Amino acid sequence: MRSMKIKNIIFDWSGTLCDDVKSSYLATKHTIRHFGGPHLTFRQYREQFDLPVWKFYKKHCPTTHVNEIDKYYFNYFARIVGAPLAAPRYGVTRERAQQARAQQAAPLLFKQIPQILKTAQAMGLKLFIYSTVRQDLLEKWCHRHHIKNFFEVIGGSVRDKERGLKSFCRRYGLKAKETLFIGDMEHDVRAAKKAGVLSGAMLCGYHAEKRLLDLAPDFVWNDLQGLMKFVCTLMDGSFDSAQGPQRFPVAERSRSQPIFPIPTVGALIFNKEDILLIQTHKWSHTFGIPGGKIKQGETMNQALKREILEETGLRIKEIRFAMVHDSIDSQEFYKKGKHFLLLNFYAISQSRHVVLNDEAQAFVWVSLGQALKLRLNHPTRVLIQHYLKS
Repeated sequence: MRSMKIKNIIFDWSGTLCDDVKSSYLATKHTIRHFGGPHLTFRQYREQFDLPVWKFYKKHCPTTHVNEIDKYYFNYFARIVGAPLAAPRYGVTRERAQQARAQQAAPLLFKQIPQILKTAQAMGLKLFIYSTVRQDLLEKWCHRHHIKNFFEVIGGSVRDKERGLKSFCRRYGLKAKETLFIGDMEHDVRAAKKAGVLSGAMLCGYHAEKRLLDLAPDFVWNDLQGLMKFVCTLMDGSFDSAQGPQRFPVAERSRSQPIFPIPTVGALIFNKEDILLIQTHKWSHTFGIPGGKIKQGETMNQALKREILEETGLRIKEIRFAMVHDSIDSQEFYKKGKHFLLLNFYAISQSRHVVLNDEAQAFVWVSLGQALKLRLNHPTRVLIQHYLKS
């Protein structure tokens, strides 16, 4: 993991700040059908839609110019969002009235966004928007939702983020190692990597989880609650470009009191072909397996079941011992000088419904191959490789 101190956050708009995925899908589906294209399911939309948008439309409506498609799309989108359409004034055509309606429509924000922006601004972070949405609409929507003043710059009408993000950062003096770009599409992750900034992927937006994880973004959040937790962890200076992740000091102990390794239990949890990984600030925001310390009087299996239930809400079965692994003063762990004796297991969960406690900020169900592409903590990578070899 690169060491850094995040000072700037650049947000995508649609699917990241704005909860417009289903509205956009309905408008896109009807637009494609209007111009003679095929029916598109929501799953197909999340699997196929990408930027730049003209490439997507060229595949489904090859004989129609993108400007004509955009015009129909925005009018239909406005109808879905629900902006009232007043009767046309004298001398104003209905077409002009529909265009005005499209400009008045304001899709909803994710409900946690105002609080996230307020918290980030209070911490001294500089916030930006970088989006393909038209500049005039973007500014009107931000004004309507009362979030315009949170941002240093609102950048819209971007044709190609992969080509433009690096220039955007240079124009506003944003250092790559101090800047995080958060989006919800492959195009966003690719743009961040090409610009050399940190990449963050929201899994509740336009693109399906697998598409985003295959690109191995630096950070992943299942939802806005996870993003809020992440923003709050930045307050303790977890990312320091000079010193690496800051650690909390180890409490002083009497020299006469011996210090022993701390035994912990954790599990590589399977559901069919996928495994569960969680992301936590305690391990420098890397992905790892859930688990924790053994309490006095507990067996290893009892401790494992309790920890998994507390951290994920899952009940596990078919528990098998996997391996023992030492973690001595790991540079990934947030406290210095810790020596853990990691007792790792394999287990199965019939459910994929995960409820995280406050120790983790995100989770993913991924195949073993996908897992190795993520930023894993060292013990988890060793465990997965051990499983694959055995």
